[in-house]
Amino acid sequence: MSVITGKRVKNQTAGKEIKDRQNFRSILVSIAVTLFVSWLAFVFLTPLYELLNASLGAASREPNQPYGPYVGRIFTYENKDLSVYKVPVNGQIQELALIEPGRANSVFIDPNNPTVRINYPGSYRELERLWVFKPQFKNYVDAWNNLPNGFARGLLNTFLIAGLGTLGILISSLFTAYGLARFNLPGKDLMLLLVTITFMLPPIILFVPQYIMFFKVGWVGTWLPLIVPDFFGNGVSIFMLRQFFLAIPREFDEAAKVDGANPLQILWFILLPLLRTSVIAVAIINFIIIWNDFFNPTLYLAGKTDLMPLSVLIRAFSSARGSTDPQMISAAAVIATVVPMALFLLAQKPFIRAITMPGLDK
Repeated sequence: MSVITGKRVKNQTAGKEIKDRQNFRSILVSIAVTLFVSWLAFVFLTPLYELLNASLGAASREPNQPYGPYVGRIFTYENKDLSVYKVPVNGQIQELALIEPGRANSVFIDPNNPTVRINYPGSYRELERLWVFKPQFKNYVDAWNNLPNGFARGLLNTFLIAGLGTLGILISSLFTAYGLARFNLPGKDLMLLLVTITFMLPPIILFVPQYIMFFKVGWVGTWLPLIVPDFFGNGVSIFMLRQFFLAIPREFDEAAKVDGANPLQILWFILLPLLRTSVIAVAIINFIIIWNDFFNPTLYLAGKTDLMPLSVLIRAFSSARGSTDPQMISAAAVIATVVPMALFLLAQKPFIRAITMPGLDK
């Protein structure tokens, strides 16, 4: 009896050790995954951080000025703005304002007692200047007011192009994906193959024939080449929506048919509510792609400043004033990214649900 009990205790101890090792490995894997994801987030967010820093910075930079929204500390004396430095005086570091700069001798005053002048035997350039954190939010106002043809007009143009294009992609892609997923059409497999090939082709090979075609019909210089093609579908969107349709059991369609519903009613009242999050995800992806598009508006709207979206206007603004007002260019870029970022944040929940759980929206 004692032998059996001893074996049981030994087996329990061995089982506990195995479980502890498994738990330890699980903890190590979780820590490694967390660190890796944190590193990825840092890598992807660093450019945005740098852009925000640049957009809030001062118009002019000085030697040794910290990067970002920092400006030199100023002491106003007799209607003059004096720069403040760290000056060694009698073995101690004091914060003094420079009133008479010089190469061999510089004169400072104490902000707490401006009547007392302190001579420093050396150039002020050898000293460390004091900097204060002071974001320049006026850069955003200047960017809004100085963008060619007006920032509001460019924002409206971008909204219209991206909104109409996204609407066209959704309408055409939904009907096409619905037909490929739910109907036994002749040559359906060939159609799906052609749809798949469209988003595998490099876009660069299509630009020349498309431009020639749009030029011959007189669409160059208008929004039509940017919007009308979207109403003929998007290969990636069609493929994604078809997969989402396939994830929904056909029993839903059959039950609706028994109640007398036609195919359009089944799509509108049965399938679309179930695919709500998936449709939102597809719409967000396409909206952001069209919003950030630079090449097509540049190609088809050359010389039409009043029709150009923000991406082209900011690039033109950068070419004209980028070397003199980099903080203004950065501010304009930040404003242009606010809309797609806000859209994604507001629709983050349905977007993630569509990615992690396509098909049925429970």
